[in-house]
Amino acid sequence: MPFDASVLISDSRLAFLQGQYEVSLILSKEVLQKEPENSDAHQWRNMNAWHTKK
Repeated sequence: MPFDASVLISDSRLAFLQGQYEVSLILSKEVLQKEPENSDAHQWRNMNAWHTKK
């Protein structure tokens, strides 16, 4: 099964909106491991890092 960053980004966004910042951060970091230039993943990682202070 090919890697689909959009699914993980959507899951990260949903987790963030539900206040699950740690989960959202993990998902965005997973995308960045495979696609380091993914701007959406950078955005969600930064938003989560701010909320979790990591």
